[in-house]
Amino acid sequence: MGTGSDNPAVAGGGTSPHPWKMHVLSFPIYILSGPGNTAVLKPSEISKGMEQLISEKLPQYLDPDCFPVVTGGIPETSALLRQRFDHICFTGSPYVGRIVLRAAAEHLTPCTLELGGKNPLIIDESMDLKTAAQRVASIKSLNAGQICLNIDYIVCPRQIQAALVEEMKKAVKKQLGEDQRQCQHYCRIINERNFKRLQSMLERTKGTVVLDGGMDESELFMGMTVISDVTEDDPLMEEEVFGPLLPIVPVDGIDEAIAIVNRGEKPLSLYIFSKKQSNIDRIVNNTSSGQMVTNDAALQNFSMDAPFGGVGNSGMRSYVGKAGFDNFSHHRTCIYRSAGAEFINEAVRYGRMSERSVRVLWLAFRLYPVEYRWTIFALLVLGLSPFLAARFGWLFGA
Repeated sequence: MGTGSDNPAVAGGGTSPHPWKMHVLSFPIYILSGPGNTAVLKPSEISKGMEQLISEKLPQYLDPDCFPVVTGGIPETSALLRQRFDHICFTGSPYVGRIVLRAAAEHLTPCTLELGGKNPLIIDESMDLKTAAQRVASIKSLNAGQICLNIDYIVCPRQIQAALVEEMKKAVKKQLGEDQRQCQHYCRIINERNFKRLQSMLERTKGTVVLDGGMDESELFMGMTVISDVTEDDPLMEEEVFGPLLPIVPVDGIDEAIAIVNRGEKPLSLYIFSKKQSNIDRIVNNTSSGQMVTNDAALQNFSMDAPFGGVGNSGMRSYVGKAGFDNFSHHRTCIYRSAGAEFINEAVRYGRMSERSVRVLWLAFRLYPVEYRWTIFALLVLGLSPFLAARFGWLFGA
């Protein structure tokens, strides 16, 4: 009989990015521990406070022999990647993802990579713009836009762009206040390097800043900012924004919106705001992304059952739910065959095939239970193979 056996991947390495560090580390931990795995955990060194918190608190709740935490920067991460793991799970940028994958190739280690990307939001003319703006503002302002599955840019019909901008202004004011800097739940940019990167993108854009959230480098504050009339070749479209800047790309129809998405790298998430199922189906059937959500954003992150992962430049493999259990398991095929019934081998497998051999095998095929019949059929093939090869060698390339 053949059965499947779920074996743990035994040991794995996991690294997490700076935003939502605890969240991104905890997701793989509870999933990979299900099949019985252990893991070495490496939080990002960019967020020093959270790195210290994880390294101090996690061993109080998880056995450090099973889930040790490694801290440090590039030297420590490089040393970790030189080790031979059974699986590596990494969340971060495509650039670092390639480094991880090259290191894993040395030991042929499988990887789960969640790499983010430019997640588009396509809005059509059927969508209520007030609802759209409020949902966009609530997600885009979360962690000041520094989340891998956040909306990176909006693609909308040219004729509704102005109305969408006005609704965005109202929604941002409602949720963050007149002065975004005074909003107590609004985050700051993680460090000076990323602040300057975002600042440079904003300074070089050829689009029109229609909502200026303001910025203050001294406290790494950058308010939610909306830029309209952005084109595909704009600096804001060159790389993942990963911040509170929201470009709007106006188009003349759904086909142009689909073309813009397809000309870029495959995103981690694709968002569609529409009341027309025909438009939704058209976009879904003609694009590729890790996940897709209609009429909202980031909901996939709150599902405990839906597989979460990217495709192409946005990652590989999925985790969360059963997909995660399967991902961090090895499904070993186990064939259990009886040591008896040797007369079949004597009649068929060990000697020359004869008319009597076929009669014996056919009788066994009829008398034995159904679960053994494929084994008997396999023995028949084994027994006939030399006969067929001798008679019809040209069929076997002889």
